[in-house]
Amino acid sequence: DPTFMLNKDEWQEYMNPRRIKEDYLLVYTPYNTVDKQAIFEAAYAIAKENNLKVVTFSWDWRKDKMADQTIRYANPGDFLSLMHYATYVITNSFHGTAFSINLNKQFSVFMPSAFSTRISSLIELCGLQNRVVLNAFSSEKAREVIDYTSVNEVLEAERKKSIDFLKQALS
Repeated sequence: DPTFMLNKDEWQEYMNPRRIKEDYLLVYTPYNTVDKQAIFEAAYAIAKENNLKVVTFSWDWRKDKMADQTIRYANPGDFLSLMHYATYVITNSFHGTAFSINLNKQFSVFMPSAFSTRISSLIELCGLQNRVVLNAFSSEKAREVIDYTSVNEVLEAERKKSIDFLKQALS
């Protein structure tokens, strides 16, 4: 995916300044939410254990009533900033998963009701299958800290392959 062509340091150039001063958990579930209640129950369980605020964002005027705070009229720079500064991310989207991994976030992914193949492939490539919530949320699994050393090695190797392919295709 093109989002991986830049590493976490390079993405900082495109993010807006930090919008939320407190530590927070970001819930990014843009579509195909199978059980929104279960997602927010998991979010609040993690938030309570870690003294975090639960934050979402909206591209328009709508506020998510289940969150402590919704950033309204968010733009791509806000999205990057919210992902970057989040202590923990819960998502059900490919790009939420991709940016969580690329920005080295602690995260959980609830598989969407459709279009989950890309998420599964990415999770498997990075060896992060334990971050997927399948049947029931596990606080114990969420507490496991991701060591991004090997994940970043995989991302760098894949990034190099992509750059080499593009150079070859353009020459």
